[in-house]
Amino acid sequence: MSKLLKPTHLISDVSAKNLKAEPISFPFKISPKIINLLPSSALEEHVFQMERSLRSAIPQEFFRKNTEDFIHDLPNQLPHLDWEFSSNPADCLRISFLTESTKEEEIEFTVLKIIKKWLIPGKNLSILSKKSLSFRWDLFPGSNFYILEMNIFFEESKDLSIAEKNLPTLRKDILLSLQDKRFSNHILALRPLSTSYKMEIVHKELIYLLKKYATYFDENLLKELARFISLSPSSFIDPRPARLICKIVACHYLMRAFIQRSINLFPETRHLLIRYVKNQLQFHFGSKPVVGLILAVSILDKHDILEETHIEQAAQALLPKLQIVRGSFYSFQGNDDQIKCMYLELEKKDGSEIYQFELEILKKELEEELKRRIQTLVPSIFMIRNEEETMKNILILSQEFRHLSDLPQVMISLDRQSSSEILFTVIVVRLQKLAQLSIQKKFEKSNLPIRFIPDRVQQVGFLR
Repeated sequence: MSKLLKPTHLISDVSAKNLKAEPISFPFKISPKIINLLPSSALEEHVFQMERSLRSAIPQEFFRKNTEDFIHDLPNQLPHLDWEFSSNPADCLRISFLTESTKEEEIEFTVLKIIKKWLIPGKNLSILSKKSLSFRWDLFPGSNFYILEMNIFFEESKDLSIAEKNLPTLRKDILLSLQDKRFSNHILALRPLSTSYKMEIVHKELIYLLKKYATYFDENLLKELARFISLSPSSFIDPRPARLICKIVACHYLMRAFIQRSINLFPETRHLLIRYVKNQLQFHFGSKPVVGLILAVSILDKHDILEETHIEQAAQALLPKLQIVRGSFYSFQGNDDQIKCMYLELEKKDGSEIYQFELEILKKELEEELKRRIQTLVPSIFMIRNEEETMKNILILSQEFRHLSDLPQVMISLDRQSSSEILFTVIVVRLQKLAQLSIQKKFEKSNLPIRFIPDRVQQVGFLR
């Protein structure tokens, strides 16, 4: 864009020689993008009003610049959103938005949606008026601009303080959404539940990762953050630094993606990843040295269990002085999800630091120790035996015999099942012959991995 302006480009009596050194003059000369061949008083009135709105939408520091600096610096500050509360009575909010763009409908939709949903969360806003204009500016030939101004009415005075608190964050969210569409859905639907300063830092760091390492991350990283915040109480978040929370969320995302690829290649194999993070927990009374474990594991069966106690037992099997920091456990596994993500922290029982050689032992052996400790629950089945039903079945089987050559009759039914064994009730009715071994003796001589539990032997009849 050229910085040399013709005198006719400004409504001013400043000479061309001194134009660059003069302060910027008002009103601005703007013209709508609409090509209107016929004169229209309504259009002229609207353009006149938007010229006044344009002055409110420009950052205040630009009023002290000369024309050359104004032309050079303003595009670098766009898009820009500003606001002003009414003074008497204090019940209205005016929001002005200015950007250099041709996508007016998309911009307006994004700005209005975010403002309506998050300015006063859970409350419908009363928008008194909204006006906008797509225009060309005499100071910037060849560029297209869009300005949006809305006035919002607050029915309750307490909403004013809520809006004033939320506006700085919303401004960042709106500008971020307009820069990259990937963030728009996250901000509209999954905006972090916590607006604390720490969460703002975490959110900013993850956005940086998402932009810089787009090959490894997508918008699901922000979903991971929203899920983490919704499941973590303040007692978990407060003593832990923003950098650690950011690392937990990013590692869980990467681990989930890696294990999912591994499952596709080797579905029958147990996949487990652990990342170790040394950290200092900050409390009012001081700090505590801990080692954080960021884990992700594939779940082969819906009855597989790996919980806090299993991990603590595995760590203590290697280093008996370790224990889990109380309140440090976080886990998530969605419905029908094959991957479980966890985080916890280990400390020594005496409060001393975990040395590097101890950490090396964990890194070398903990993964296999955890795999061995994963439990698979087996649903317990217990069927009460009915003695009348047993006698009835014995009589039914005995009636099958007609000749001496008839084969033995057998009936097998499930008795009960536990996590270690399955028991069956077996009824055998056969012809008793001389020098014939009992069934118990036959089992004693066999090498089958079956345990025989004798119950009763009785005579049920005679064959003529």
